[in-house]
Amino acid sequence: IDLKYVWCGGDGWAFLQNVVECCTSEWLGYTFGKRCGSAEATALLDRVVQDRFPETCLAPGTRLRADNGPAYKADRFRERARALGFAVEHIQKETPEDNGVVESFHAGLARDYLNALVFDSFAEAEAYLAWAFEDYNGVKPMKRLGWRTPREYYEEVRASVN
Repeated sequence: IDLKYVWCGGDGWAFLQNVVECCTSEWLGYTFGKRCGSAEATALLDRVVQDRFPETCLAPGTRLRADNGPAYKADRFRERARALGFAVEHIQKETPEDNGVVESFHAGLARDYLNALVFDSFAEAEAYLAWAFEDYNGVKPMKRLGWRTPREYYEEVRASVN
């Protein structure tokens, strides 16, 4: 989990918090808003767990790596993450390379999606991000996944495990 700043023209900066799956490269979920506190981060975790583990709404044994931002260090966030079954890992201070998967995702998100447009408003950026989320997961094949989309790769991995 990590956040990225997005310029929204006349509406100023907004915060895009993302959860990315290391194995399948899926963009599991995001929250986009004018706030980026622990409330938004915990709501994002709740949605991701409900989507990924709908039977139990728990993610036992799943590692969640985060930086040392105040939203992710807050007691509220850490307690909720543990209650959902996550083993929370915080990277060392000032070492974004320790969270390389999400940092690489953010670089690709900027290159392939966000830097392609100049948003005039928060609403415009929000609508574009909803489209980008679907495009990234279900349309855009990736070389590192054998030219499959993240969603296709996840389904293949899931079938091989079950």
